Amino acid sequence: MMPIPWSLVIPVKEADAAKSRLITPLSLDKPAFVRAMAMDVLSVALELVPAPRIFLVSNDSYLTKFADEHRIRTVADPQAGLNEAIIAGLANVPAGPVAVLLADVPALRPEDLTKALAAARHHSASLLADAEGTGTVLLTSQDPMISPSFGPGSAAKHATWATPLQLELPHLQRDVDRAEDLVQARALEWGQELLPLGRPHCRPACPRVWRMQASVHTYEPQSGMGSVILDTGKVLAWTRDALPQVACGISVSDSAFRSL
Repeated sequence: MMPIPWSLVIPVKEADAAKSRLITPLSLDKPAFVRAMAMDVLSVALELVPAPRIFLVSNDSYLTKFADEHRIRTVADPQAGLNEAIIAGLANVPAGPVAVLLADVPALRPEDLTKALAAARHHSASLLADAEGTGTVLLTSQDPMISPSFGPGSAAKHATWATPLQLELPHLQRDVDRAEDLVQARALEWGQELLPLGRPHCRPACPRVWRMQASVHTYEPQSGMGSVILDTGKVLAWTRDALPQVACGISVSDSAFRSL
């Protein structure tokens, strides 16, 4: 007998209000980034799960239109927080195994999600922690009647009733909440919707130039992204297009940097 297909619940806050803690370089539009990231996650889900068993919980009109075009089911976000959004999605899934997949994993690949769901089949409930081991990127159960506890320390909370999956799946586990996470995710390579957003942009004359002295804080050679610390202690993110100017020690435009 073929196993019952998974149902996937994917909650996404409206892009204009999503990922408030994540500071992106000015060359990367945050709402566009959030929507492209979610569409890439939904596209991966479509490779593994029938569209009618994918439940997007969101009020973002761009994402719900994308879902409708791909026959993904949509559920209105009650706007009472992430866990309430997930519960709203779970209330609509049919009987059978269910997985809650967060949409802030920009480097997600079908292979990683396939391996995680295959391992989850052996447990009544399971979780996959994020790259730091403290958050949860995937929560599964054979029964959709579960009580999610997403938020700070969610991995430990979920582990009181779900089995932690001992897997190393970097494309699934690298979620993005900080500028450093974004650099790491870019090094893993983003999905098809995100790729155009990550390319360096040619810009016209700088709108404003200012001088500063800074020390390198983080740098990822493969992605060309990183951050610097000013003498004041302020941390600034940079993109590949800013790097040649920084290396020469000259003034840079605020089009290339953004305060953390």
